[in-house]
Amino acid sequence: MNHHSSSPNSNCKKCCGSKESQREQVAHYYSTVLSSNRDLKSSACCIGQQPGAHKAICSQLPDEILEKFYGCGSPIPPALKDAVVLDLGCGTGRDVYICSALVGPRGRVVGLDMLESSLQVARKYQNMLAKQFVPELEGSSNVEFLCGYMEQLEEAGVKPESCDVVISNCVINLVSNKELVFRQVYHTLKRGGEFYFSDIYSDRRIKEEARKDPLLLGECLGGALYLQDFQNIVESIGFLDPRMVTCTKVEHSLPDQVESKVRNVTFYSCTFRMFRLDGLLERKREDYGEEAMYLGTLEECPDVFELDVDYRFPKGTSVAVDQNTANILRYSRYAPYFYCYRMVVYRKGLVNMLQKSLKEFKDAVRQEKIKEDFSKSEYHVTKGEKIRANRLQAQYARKATKTWNMINTLLERQSRGF
Repeated sequence: MNHHSSSPNSNCKKCCGSKESQREQVAHYYSTVLSSNRDLKSSACCIGQQPGAHKAICSQLPDEILEKFYGCGSPIPPALKDAVVLDLGCGTGRDVYICSALVGPRGRVVGLDMLESSLQVARKYQNMLAKQFVPELEGSSNVEFLCGYMEQLEEAGVKPESCDVVISNCVINLVSNKELVFRQVYHTLKRGGEFYFSDIYSDRRIKEEARKDPLLLGECLGGALYLQDFQNIVESIGFLDPRMVTCTKVEHSLPDQVESKVRNVTFYSCTFRMFRLDGLLERKREDYGEEAMYLGTLEECPDVFELDVDYRFPKGTSVAVDQNTANILRYSRYAPYFYCYRMVVYRKGLVNMLQKSLKEFKDAVRQEKIKEDFSKSEYHVTKGEKIRANRLQAQYARKATKTWNMINTLLERQSRGF
């Protein structure tokens, strides 16, 4: 999240009432109360750990862009080459310019913020950083900055289904109508697109007096969503099975009269990723015997790909996954970097009848000591066994190379009761 001095620009004012009052409070806090992130009373708006590649890009950014940055994570996912990325609450453009370098000359990054003064700083360095990060464009930029509200993306100039990735860094907590923001993001994403973002959450619902406190609001605590409410909201919109990537407890040192308003509340800085995969995800993760193998071809993740707190994929290692995870890897921009396949068809612990056929096929293979490719081998089995074996080949190895090595792997897994 990045806030710069000045109130919301008059050209951006399209809402009124309590929404406008909250925006004014936020603008005042970051323009008047705080001079730098050293003045913060909590760790909520402190910069999270960055990957090495992002740090290298940051080191090339002007100090003016960096000095007013307040974030609670590093919400920039891998595999951004050639992507269209939208950064909500971009401020002076730190994350926009990191993404600019990552998407390359064929990608595009849009930064949106409600403060025109922040965008003036971001635009000030646009041509210079374009020459630095995308020299192939010969002076043109792959970056655009828009003044507007994240609750009104289309009015700000962001077209529906136009983005591969949307990111935000600790800004949604500052918005009064969070459901509307998530809904806007959902419709802005292309099918298969990803919303990757960091924000502050709580372990219970926050009292009204705490939500209205200017200090708590400015420190990103007063507007924190209860984690269960967050899940209910996003799933009602269509972001089923949101994935937590990181979660860190927020420490704070507040005046006693303010501390008393949140005394029993625990706050967390969390990074989530959610996908727009219409009709391909379920509310609960179901096990259908799927497995996925990371090919190790992502430059940012040469050895291991971490999808979320539950799934870690070492290069070249087959990992059992639920169907939601398999569909995320199949139908998002991560598809070229994974090989997903169904090892055995089962649901709720009931193994499919094909398991019996696999055992019979294994016995036949052992009997004839097949060493050649299965599809070319000949052996003496009954007609029924051969039919079942052929079914297995179609079911288990449709995407795999039909070699003895693959079949031997399947048989060994069966013997271990995979």
